[in-house]
Amino acid sequence: EFINLKEIEEAQALSNRTDVPEDAGTSYNPAGSDWITSMVNNYLLSRGLDPHKVASNPYQQVSISRERMRLLFKGEDTSGLVGYLGRDFTGKAKAKAVNYKVGGKALANMVLRRNNSNIVVLTEDNLSALKIAMLPDSYTVPGKVISLNGTAGSAGVTLECIDKTVLIWLDGDQAGQRGAIKLSRDLHHLADCVIVNGEGDPKDYSEEEIYRIIDAGNETFSRVINISEVLHD
Repeated sequence: EFINLKEIEEAQALSNRTDVPEDAGTSYNPAGSDWITSMVNNYLLSRGLDPHKVASNPYQQVSISRERMRLLFKGEDTSGLVGYLGRDFTGKAKAKAVNYKVGGKALANMVLRRNNSNIVVLTEDNLSALKIAMLPDSYTVPGKVISLNGTAGSAGVTLECIDKTVLIWLDGDQAGQRGAIKLSRDLHHLADCVIVNGEGDPKDYSEEEIYRIIDAGNETFSRVINISEVLHD
């Protein structure tokens, strides 16, 4: 399959810039036949996401920046700021994700709203948040899914979590687990917090597995649930 390595290499000079790409409005159509669309499709599939569901999701506008070789997600944070997050789909960029500045400000997080459910799920990255938000309506889905764009919370995130059942599901590495513990300590007086403990992050699991994990977290009286125990019950 043809891939323009020269164009990919040239894009790396711009890839990590934090200004919004000029071609941010280029829509993403997974049915396209060009090599860039194929790369994006393969990138999403390798991370457990259905390209067609991502392209048509109602929570974030998705586009492609050819000049930066990034998949762009347009969304809103807890302050109401609307901005863009760009994910490298080539595997060549120094930064996996770039948080673009709009009017000198960058998104503090990304909020994906579902319904009036009392459940809030906090994730570390946008792709994991999107996969949870796209759970079929036949499942019990969270009222809000928030990508922290990292492992730290904020005043805005805290306000979204007050009097809610909060599932803190960050990456399974040490940084993610440390972040989850700190978030739980910061929020436990204001919300019912449950740390979801496992080797992977949400996008590593199937929709059914995610549903079972969220359902278990909502029903438990424990401060921590272990994914391996939930999925092997």
